Amino acid sequence: MMKKAAVMIVLGIVAGCGKQGAAPQALSADDIAYQKTLQEQFLDAKPGSVIEIPAGKHPLDRVLTLRANGVTIRGAGSQKSILSFKNEISGPEGMLVYANDFTIEHLAIEDTKGDGLKINDGENITIRDVRVEWTGGPKTTNGAYGIYPVNVTITAIPVGGPPSGPPGGPPSGPPGGPPGFPVASEAAGAARGRRESQV
Repeated sequence: MMKKAAVMIVLGIVAGCGKQGAAPQALSADDIAYQKTLQEQFLDAKPGSVIEIPAGKHPLDRVLTLRANGVTIRGAGSQKSILSFKNEISGPEGMLVYANDFTIEHLAIEDTKGDGLKINDGENITIRDVRVEWTGGPKTTNGAYGIYPVNVTITAIPVGGPPSGPPGGPPSGPPGGPPGFPVASEAAGAARGRRESQV
């Protein structure tokens, strides 16, 4: 049984800086159609809804916002189902969640302009096998945080994949919790140049 722990945390990993990224490219007709479908699923979600992200790399250019409780977002694996925000023009987050009883699992979020996944004021949050990465390496244009839970109650964050603590340092975790769940300060995250985070 996993112990429920209320945490107010900021996730981030400090890295170096770099030059400005390339200008966003227009999405293809297929990408636009998938983005519209996905946005409708987020907007129409109700308690008990499961939003499936199929395997593949899915370019998006707008933030995905969820405001319904009791929703699960599920991919086919953090190396298989990839939401790419490299061409994001509206955001800045990749995914923005205002919900309780929320689960996100088995997917990746890449190259957001701001935070990869931001969760606000939620209870009973489960994050499992989620990878957030800026694929171009450390740059000042990278988003501020990979996963940014703000005033949330974390029910379970099973640790899997490589440790995601600060570069060159040991994995870190909340007091009394498992290692591999990185915690950083606002000042550290403000450096805005980060490598991969995975939980």
